[in-house]
Amino acid sequence: MLYFSRPQAVAIVCACIFCILSVTPNFISAPDTEIGEVINKHKIRYGLDLQGGAHIAYEADTKEYFDKKFITLKSDVHRLLRPRAGNGGGFPIAYRNLKINENGVTVKIIGGEDAVIEAQDRLKILEQPINEGLSFNAARGKNSYDLKREGENLLTLTLTETARTFRTDRALAQTVEVLRRRIDAFGTREASIFRSGENRIVVQVPGVKDVGKLKDEIGKTAQMSFHMASEELTAQPGARIPPGKISVPSAEEPGLNYLLEESPLLSGDNLVNANVTPDEYGKPSVGFTFDAAGADKFGRVTRENIGRIFAIVLDNEVISAPRIQSAITGGKGVITGSFTPEEATNLSLLLRAGALPVDLSVAEERTVGPELGKESVEAGKRAVGAGFLAVSLFMIAYYGLPGVFSVIGLIVNVFAVFGALTLLGATLTLPGVAGAVLGIGVAVDANVLINERIKEELRSGEKVLKAAATGYERAWSAILDSHITGLVSALIMFALGSGPIRGFAVTLALGVITSLFSSVWVTRLLFATHIHKNKPKTLRFGLSGA
Repeated sequence: MLYFSRPQAVAIVCACIFCILSVTPNFISAPDTEIGEVINKHKIRYGLDLQGGAHIAYEADTKEYFDKKFITLKSDVHRLLRPRAGNGGGFPIAYRNLKINENGVTVKIIGGEDAVIEAQDRLKILEQPINEGLSFNAARGKNSYDLKREGENLLTLTLTETARTFRTDRALAQTVEVLRRRIDAFGTREASIFRSGENRIVVQVPGVKDVGKLKDEIGKTAQMSFHMASEELTAQPGARIPPGKISVPSAEEPGLNYLLEESPLLSGDNLVNANVTPDEYGKPSVGFTFDAAGADKFGRVTRENIGRIFAIVLDNEVISAPRIQSAITGGKGVITGSFTPEEATNLSLLLRAGALPVDLSVAEERTVGPELGKESVEAGKRAVGAGFLAVSLFMIAYYGLPGVFSVIGLIVNVFAVFGALTLLGATLTLPGVAGAVLGIGVAVDANVLINERIKEELRSGEKVLKAAATGYERAWSAILDSHITGLVSALIMFALGSGPIRGFAVTLALGVITSLFSSVWVTRLLFATHIHKNKPKTLRFGLSGA
């Protein structure tokens, strides 16, 4: 029946009032105070196409990314074939021509069949099944490398195609997240960062006028690694460097270069946190914490290399080179130096933001002017206003009083959509506006179905109350089907799309959900109130007839 209890009616009215109030922060010019900050935080933000800003497309250098992986692989092969004395790795196996090729490494074993078989057994651990903690992934359980014997004594470790695809996807996903943290850390919000194509990442930041400054901020992300150092230091940068070693300048002593092992023992990828902390003399230093894997490796490395120099390299400079006095367990360490409080704070910020797993080069950059965005906003407002007015006039003219109820429901629906966007702190783009308008169209369609059903019941001789109740009841299945279809479409676009497509999907989904409330509950309450209060003998449907 067309009946609402008082609590139900009050709840619907309160929900409508809440929808209206939730939009009001967008119309308030808040002062620069704490309250003003809260109000500004809960405003709908305009996207790049509506307020202008910076658009940068980066190309990811995946080749260099894998070259670094192969350098580490080469070091691991050497470590397994020539274990350090006392580490329980067995006897040394002679080899030569340990080389990096395009897709892995090769090594020639010197010795008989027994030496080759022993080398194969030791290197099998490097095939490394792809686990990565993912429960549902096509790559899970498959090997990262294929170990093969070619000829009598040549062994090859080749990166599998599955591993290459998996690691590329993971590296680019991590790069997107690092860029997001990096931009957010410097106070730039509402950035849209997404992958485009095979190896391109697009960064869009609304409101930014200086693209060069944005690139500088992104490029400051710290590249941190940990290397074992030789006792001797190369006095001149141009001195001869032995194979497998690199010369890295000191950040604190100009002209002094450290001779380090080329392959890092740990990288910044294992860092989970970094904070400013006073050292034993009360001076600013930076404390860092490794994840579980990094902590385990850090403890093992320090335990096996007591007495040796351990260099911390940040952006190709040695910032600290302490001598290992004892095993460092627990996964925590401290970077000391002549830091000012500001330098220590910036360093901790950079380390927390993380290191980019792949090198990026700018493939495209442009600035969208605010004038163009302002024109888009005004054009969008005019289009929405004109469309809403045309639909409202048609509904009222064609359906009469039921059309008025439908328009009131549409108004509530508009407030509900933009109220939800305000509460979510969403960024509104032109595709988002299109999604909201389409959601309103879905609400109109629901009202048309309801009104036509009521008309059919009246024509069949039903009384007004019975006709309205039956009309809503019989229209419900069709309304539910259309709304579920729209919602599923929006979810698919959100799951498979990116950037503007996701914005369109979000506002469409919100419009579909809120239209159920406005068309089924709000207009139904208006019908019920009118019928129970005025007890009309019939309903006039304007130009469409009774």
